[in-house]
Amino acid sequence: MKTKYSAERLQKWLALSLMFGGAVSLAAQNADLEMTGDEALEETPPVEEAAVGSAISGWLSLDVNTHFISYGSDVWGTGSDAEFLFQPSLGLTAAITEEVYVFGGMWFDINDLAESGIGDDIQEVDFWAGVGYAVGDWNFEVTYQEWIYGGDAERILDLMASYATFLNPTIVVHNRVDGNGDQDTGTVVVLGVSEGTSYESLDISLGANVAFNTDDYYGGDAGLTYVSVGPEISFPLSFISEAYGAWNVHGGAYFYYTPDDTIPGNPEETFVTGNIGIGMDF
Repeated sequence: MKTKYSAERLQKWLALSLMFGGAVSLAAQNADLEMTGDEALEETPPVEEAAVGSAISGWLSLDVNTHFISYGSDVWGTGSDAEFLFQPSLGLTAAITEEVYVFGGMWFDINDLAESGIGDDIQEVDFWAGVGYAVGDWNFEVTYQEWIYGGDAERILDLMASYATFLNPTIVVHNRVDGNGDQDTGTVVVLGVSEGTSYESLDISLGANVAFNTDDYYGGDAGLTYVSVGPEISFPLSFISEAYGAWNVHGGAYFYYTPDDTIPGNPEETFVTGNIGIGMDF
């Protein structure tokens, strides 16, 4: 999984937990009141139960990207040029309790830049599954991933923590626990901030990340992996009925700085990436 959806999962989960957990809490209060025998309390209208399936949410994103960037690595060596990379993804989240949720999903890299080891133009398929815990403004996640490409698999264990406040700080400890081919195991730590606003129906956000890696993670030294900063926008497709999900069109651009001594395989130290896509939340 090369794009992080932790914040989106948290937002959807919080909405579900308010409905799922709130209904349970109010129902319990009504049960306690009815035991008193007070006629006025007994006339309290019943609380509506949560709708069937309301503890489960999901999203679909159909994206086209100019680059394939994996934790700073320019996978296809695009550099200052641009490619047409179709990279769709799908994710599901289920609320288990008011604090605990589980999630999973898949991501694809589809292009004709190389002969596929999977089939057709599918160059890579990523699968992930994890568990999250949200309490107050804090959110924690543990995610296991399988990145399948080149006739082998790269295995990842990510640890994430975020705090919902000004700039929404996030830390991701990205651990390669099993390399693809001759890749070394190692760790990349990503520190991120983001802030957003809305203008009428248009959502605008600005994000920035700085990452550090252990020695030889990309065949180079330990140290600064990359710095990235850029805007993202999203606009709802309100002409599509909500019976078919909440659709949107979204896009963004990011500036990257990736030092040669830590990622020697990148053709350029600095470059700009772009993406545009259509998404659906359900």
